[in-house]
Amino acid sequence: MVRFQNFHEMEPGAYGVVRTLVANAGEPNQDQFLPFVLLWMAFNGWLSAVTDRDRDSKMLADIAAHTKVRAKYDQLINDSATFRTGIEDFERLWPIFDTRAARRSIGISQFRQMDRAAVLACLNPRHIYPHGWIKSADTPPSWEHTLYALYRVRCNLFHGQKTPALERDRALALSAGAVLQTLIEDGRILELTD
Repeated sequence: MVRFQNFHEMEPGAYGVVRTLVANAGEPNQDQFLPFVLLWMAFNGWLSAVTDRDRDSKMLADIAAHTKVRAKYDQLINDSATFRTGIEDFERLWPIFDTRAARRSIGISQFRQMDRAAVLACLNPRHIYPHGWIKSADTPPSWEHTLYALYRVRCNLFHGQKTPALERDRALALSAGAVLQTLIEDGRILELTD
């Protein structure tokens, strides 16, 4: 069960860490991955507090299904051209595959020689995210699909040997960071109350 007040009742020091992470993500001249990493850490701190869960899968399921968060996302899509453009830019980079699973199932040397389409064709669909997403020219992706795509970017950055030297890795980190930053700053999801 989601309880937004949990975040506002956190120890002041922990609450301050989340706020500092968001502020530091906006600092100029950073590594291209760092803004997303800082924003994800802040979002994850909020997510952990409001869901009171200890597993990512449960936290994500709770917040993906929450009507108030979904409504906030939909409102941003409808009211903010900047956010809608950011979502469209992020969605152009989908689907996102699980890099660790790809390396394990294909083999590292062969994986490095394959193009993205070939890797996607070799993977079990459970390693391709977001699950159930179908590109639509008329409809932006759902909150649930966006959330799970953001999480896959996080997992690939933290565990998938991503590098700013690769254009696609940079594009995913920058695009996901822009979406998350808009959700936090313009959507004010950290300010939600019960």
